[in-house]
Amino acid sequence: MMGRRRLLTAGLALSAALLSGCGLRGRSLDRTLNEAAESVDGVTASVLETVTGAEFQRAIRGRIETSAAERDAVLEIFGQVMSALVAAVVERGGSESEGSRGVGAITALGSDSEEYDMWDLRPDLERSEGRLDAVILSDFAE
Repeated sequence: MMGRRRLLTAGLALSAALLSGCGLRGRSLDRTLNEAAESVDGVTASVLETVTGAEFQRAIRGRIETSAAERDAVLEIFGQVMSALVAAVVERGGSESEGSRGVGAITALGSDSEEYDMWDLRPDLERSEGRLDAVILSDFAE
């Protein structure tokens, strides 16, 4: 049987995690983002997660896998996924700060195992942002 002290400690830890926003909310956003990515035609798998960096910068990182083998087709699907992620965050009622989430660490994998990153998808961002970690979700809002 669990002692009162252990039960109280576990309850306080769970309460603190939920109140700090680090608990179930993050997992829910992860699920929402993966469902949005997987709803795009041509996406065979999505492994996206939200993370908080050392300086409290928030980001989405991971990979989507596509059924396409040709570069242009993979990049078309990748672009649709990024638009779907923006729409999912807006639909979920995310605040304006959600658009500032870094997305430079999201990659797309073609069926031929060729991997594409943000510079492949949006070369214009490489000139304007200069670093992958500076690419944010709102760069893909239409």
